Amino acid sequence: FKTPNVSYLLISITPYTFFSFLFLFLFKKRVFLYLWSSGHEEYKHILGSWFVWIYHIMYVIVTSNSKVIVCHERLYDKKKSHLVRISRLDDRWLKDHKDAPLDKIRLLYVGRMSPEKGIFDFLKMFNQIKFDAIFSIVGNSENLNFSNKNIKLLGYVADPQSLINIYDNHNIMILPSFTEATPYVVDEALSRKRPVIIFEDIAYIAKDKKGIFISKRNMNSFLETTKYIMDNYLEIQKKMEQNNLPTKKNMIKQISDIIKLENSRL
Repeated sequence: FKTPNVSYLLISITPYTFFSFLFLFLFKKRVFLYLWSSGHEEYKHILGSWFVWIYHIMYVIVTSNSKVIVCHERLYDKKKSHLVRISRLDDRWLKDHKDAPLDKIRLLYVGRMSPEKGIFDFLKMFNQIKFDAIFSIVGNSENLNFSNKNIKLLGYVADPQSLINIYDNHNIMILPSFTEATPYVVDEALSRKRPVIIFEDIAYIAKDKKGIFISKRNMNSFLETTKYIMDNYLEIQKKMEQNNLPTKKNMIKQISDIIKLENSRL
């Protein structure tokens, strides 16, 4: 803390990072803020509309007094922020591709078990599916208990290679979120040539990427989308080869270059 000319990078705005910012601001430290999303929609889904105004106060204070780095065009203001393409992908994700098992629909969800992710609503939908399909969940799901034998709880997986193997053992990834910024898991699935289904709420994340399919949040639309993917799987995979996916190496370089640029202006 006593070292001069040190920059501090805060990841998102939470009560913890907010008080960290106040401490750094008090001592006139140089602060960079990295935002996955604006945070307003997430706080609304998690804590309700009444809490959003409290979050907004934290948001205004921190963003007004930091150099802001964002990962999505919806958050980008060229006068106030820098845009980067986020990624966790390294070389392992982009090579040694495995053929997808196509004997049945094998759905995969990777993420938090929280309301804004839409996972609980999707579980209700999956329980109504009559045809042969399995649904695997990667995440902290130890508190979940299902009688449906076609729902597999795989727990939290941190090892990248283990996660790659899990993607390879499924044929469609589902991201049922109500709100998202730039989710890592979409690029992870696309890097393994596994199509992704999202709902209309987050249609904006699809951009021009091949292999992302947008469904209405109802059973008929979901089943129609799923059937189309399974019937045209190899053709879809061929189109997915056109994707230019970001990598972790490039992301780190982008952030580093931004910090160097801003520091050089002082």
